[in-house]
Amino acid sequence: MATRRHAARNRLIVLMTHWAGMWVGEVAAGRIGDVVGRDGQVRPEIRLAAEQTKGRHARVVFVSERLRREIAT
Repeated sequence: MATRRHAARNRLIVLMTHWAGMWVGEVAAGRIGDVVGRDGQVRPEIRLAAEQTKGRHARVVFVSERLRREIAT
């Protein structure tokens, strides 16, 4: 996967679905501002609006330190 055009993006999508328990549609609907704060730091939690979730219910996804390190790189 590392030799593909968007390897870093694709890796992050897989990690967010596995390590944070997010649905693919939730990852696709996410925005950079949902994950990274104005100060450039990765947020410890991702707040998803009802429109972004599978069940149409807003929810909070907690981001582990391990995933935060991966997102930051």
